[in-house]
Parts: sequence; structure tokens; C-alpha cells
Amino acid sequence: MKSNIKVIIFDLGGVLVPEKRDFIDDHISRLLKITKNNLRKLYKNINNKLTKGEVSLGQFYSKILKKIKVEKEITSSELVQKHIELYKKCQKRNINVLRLIEKLKKKYLVVCLVNTEIEIAKINKEAGLYDIFSKSFISTDMKIMKPNLNIYKTVLRQLGVKSKEVVFIDDKEKNVKAAKTLGINGILFTNVKDLKISLKRILSNF
Repeated sequence: MKSNIKVIIFDLGGVLVPEKRDFIDDHISRLLKITKNNLRKLYKNINNKLTKGEVSLGQFYSKILKKIKVEKEITSSELVQKHIELYKKCQKRNINVLRLIEKLKKKYLVVCLVNTEIEIAKINKEAGLYDIFSKSFISTDMKIMKPNLNIYKTVLRQLGVKSKEVVFIDDKEKNVKAAKTLGINGILFTNVKDLKISLKRILSNF
């Protein structure tokens, strides 16, 4: 028997728009003349603070610069500028996912739940990316991030729905697994074709 679904939650990066972190880290690491792996080791302990809105991108890069010596003098402001420039280069929306969202909105409440950064959230708001959804849940506003269970609980509480009434779509397995532990119908996104197949198994009128 198919569930009585009321809400469908979409992740954005890696689903509706390209996942950009790898692309950005690749360029920033080359700018700093260190490997991408070393860059990630440097920010490992502060990355969560960035995603939860506890530090800005400027503060984030300031902390990284304090840990390394760069041959060419570079400021945190310049790194932020580069980060944003790189982010804006890959904002193209997946038209097939967008069409699917518009179709689902006719029968369900469709919202998004995203891990992001303060500056990037602002850019997305200005670009109208969140306007596609009935409501947007943003990690920097909520001061919590996926896959912490409390972020899903907060979304359920604010929307006034039970976990079994929700479908959650994300491209990261750890985020989907966390949602499933609460009884949410989780779908790991790989491509639109497989997403539609998964939705047909769950939704009674898809």
C-alpha cells in the first residue's frame, strides 16, 4: 500500500543545480598552491561552522590562511570573491528536475532543505532559486545542518506532518540514511529517470 504523502523535500546542490564544492575546492587549492586534500584537512574542523552560519566565508578563509604560508600575498576577501565567482559559474538548473518539481507542486507541498553558507544563501535568494519552492529550509538560518536528525525533526514540526507523510530527495547517502532513521521516505538522487521510478513506487497519484 502506498503512503499518503503530503510533502516532498528536495536538496539543491547535486539535484536541481550542480554540486559545486569539488569544483570550488579544486580552484582554491591551486590558488593557495596546496593539494585539494590538504585544503580539506585544513578546513575539516571549521567547515560545519560555515554551513551552520556560525562563521562567514571571510572568517572561514581567514582561519585557513593562518594555518598556511602562501608564496603570493592573498587576502581572505580575495578568496571569498573567488569562491563566489566560481559558484556563480555553475548555477545552471537541471531543466528535467525543474519540470518534475513543477509537476509535483500541483499535488504536493514541495520544499527544499539545503546545507549552504551565509553568502551563498544570499546569492541563491537573489537569483530566485528558493522561489521555486513553497518553503525553504536553509542550514545557515536554522543553525543546524544535514545529516543531524534535529534538522529533519524541525522541518517536520514546522510543516505539521508525520515522517511517513514526507519524501526526502538528496544526492548524499548520509543525508538520506539519517532521514530514513526517522521514518521519512528517503530517495538517493542519481538521475531524473531513476528518481521518477522511485517516486512512482511511493506516490499514489504520480
